[in-house]
Amino acid sequence: MRGLLALDAPLVAPAVAVVVAWLLALRGELHELVRKTLSERELRDLLIFLLVALVVMPIAPDEALGPYGAINPQALVRLVLVLMAVASAGYVAQRLLNPRLGLALVGFVAGFVSSSATIAAMSLRAREQPGQWRAAVASALASSVATIVQYVIVVAALDTGLLRALAPSMGLAALATLSGAAFFAWLSLRDGASAEPAARPVRLWAALGFAAVFVLVTIGSSALQRQIGRAGIVLVSALAAFVDAHSTAGSVASLHRARSIDTLTAQLAILTALTTNSVTKIVLAWSGRHVSYGLSVTLGVLVIAGAAWLGLWFG
Repeated sequence: MRGLLALDAPLVAPAVAVVVAWLLALRGELHELVRKTLSERELRDLLIFLLVALVVMPIAPDEALGPYGAINPQALVRLVLVLMAVASAGYVAQRLLNPRLGLALVGFVAGFVSSSATIAAMSLRAREQPGQWRAAVASALASSVATIVQYVIVVAALDTGLLRALAPSMGLAALATLSGAAFFAWLSLRDGASAEPAARPVRLWAALGFAAVFVLVTIGSSALQRQIGRAGIVLVSALAAFVDAHSTAGSVASLHRARSIDTLTAQLAILTALTTNSVTKIVLAWSGRHVSYGLSVTLGVLVIAGAAWLGLWFG
């Protein structure tokens, strides 16, 4: 392999040779790491994750398939990877940090990738580790903090005027989200029950189950949008947000900047998207069938949406 690289990439070949030699020199330490630091189950789960990321992901078609062209196989595999990565990050954070605060930190960071996937992953965590359901709720709500931040970034990048109009809504929604996440994080720390890491870092079948729910929601919203058509930007935003609210916010901000829609219509469209996206989060919150987690996350996302609409009223 290094000989072939020497022909086509003479600068890369020496670097690869040095890295390979270094790995061979460290083979004793690496073997010790695999044998003593990682359990057999952790190593197997790591290999499953790498198989999906390095083998399945590159060969998955990047095109619209299925009913209404609503399924993109590569996007679906990416979503499965996100869910497995969220679960793995939570597992690692709980081993390195305080098991309860680790989940909240992971939830916030993972929310920038997918708040919905984070909520689903924490729902499964609550089912597998019932004593950690409060910490799982804190993680789910922390992921919604990232959602609000993303809304602000997307709109600010396209139309600062619309961002000023949305400031009361986004501000109250962020305050409600931070308050909820902090409250459940405090409850989890106050709880005297033991907090052990999950049994395993990667849950492939759970991720595939979430992907199946995502596909059903995508096909359903696409079918409704196809039947109704572009009856109005608010209605279309509501349907599209069942799957992705941030792209909807970007589209609305672009239309507002081009003066295709007025400010009030743009605000209504974005807040409606936030609300309907909350429905998707509520459905996923119950995927783990843990009642306390499901009720708490449902109440949390409804309060966040209500705070955003209250901000519109005040504004």
